[in-house]
Amino acid sequence: MVTTLLSIAHLLGVFFLALIAAALLFNTLASLMLIPRLKKHFQSCKAQARLQSLTALSLAPLLAASLSLVAVGLLAAFPQYADDYFHWHHVPEQFNWHSVSGIVGLIAAVSFVLVKAHQWKQAQQQFRRWQGNPNQVQQATAFSYGTSEENIFISPTLAKQLNEKELNIVVAHEQAHCHYRDPIKLYLVRCLYTLFFYPLRKTLSRQYYLAMEERADVQTVRSGFNRFDIAGTLVKVARLQNQTQDFKAACSFSSSFIPERVDALSGEQKDSSGSPTVMVALILTLVLSLVFSIDSVHHLSEAILFYFL
Repeated sequence: MVTTLLSIAHLLGVFFLALIAAALLFNTLASLMLIPRLKKHFQSCKAQARLQSLTALSLAPLLAASLSLVAVGLLAAFPQYADDYFHWHHVPEQFNWHSVSGIVGLIAAVSFVLVKAHQWKQAQQQFRRWQGNPNQVQQATAFSYGTSEENIFISPTLAKQLNEKELNIVVAHEQAHCHYRDPIKLYLVRCLYTLFFYPLRKTLSRQYYLAMEERADVQTVRSGFNRFDIAGTLVKVARLQNQTQDFKAACSFSSSFIPERVDALSGEQKDSSGSPTVMVALILTLVLSLVFSIDSVHHLSEAILFYFL
């Protein structure tokens, strides 16, 4: 039993060290390879293709760290290669300092998940209170929340200033978000982007939000509404809102990205599916690089720990 627990602690330690290494490598590689191409790449992609690429990017560090456990098993079976070529001289040892990093990493991960789950729960409770008493919301706003297709909120202030067609467009747009489960997906992706440095996190979050809004706009067109009527409603709602609204646990019919969304609705955006080649190459590079970098991160962690002891 003790041996099993220590082995699990060892694997957890390797996983979290790999996750740190993956996050550092991802930020470096993405800054060099992805950011310069991001705008050009996404201009040639449909919203759905961009969302798939951005979701893959959000999962890249976790995927790479998970695959590193396979490398641990292979290198443990051939310790001479681990030491000679990859400098993983700790791999043959089952009871080592890695278990400490595993415990610390597990505590940090569980704490992060609990905090984010609590924030999600609080936000949903607040939205339900507004749903029960909409008159308490004075600003002009509309959003979808939760995981049900019935969780749509439109404030009386906004509804009173829209005609029937415009109101139906807003409802159809929010129903599209509910159909794709966008509120929960957006929240989870933003949680995953926490592993990235702020400039990269901001860029990817904005691109994900824009692609999500454009996909909902396309779905609204498929519901039978005219593209130009939708664009006009976007502009009108943006003028009615005093400021950009970005609920962290909901999808708001906000004034965000109005020029880009109007251009997409007007057909000025290219209509190709794009290529995931850059994303796949980035993830493969991450996995291969991890084999060489995890032990270096291990020694860096040791040095920092011993410095403060």
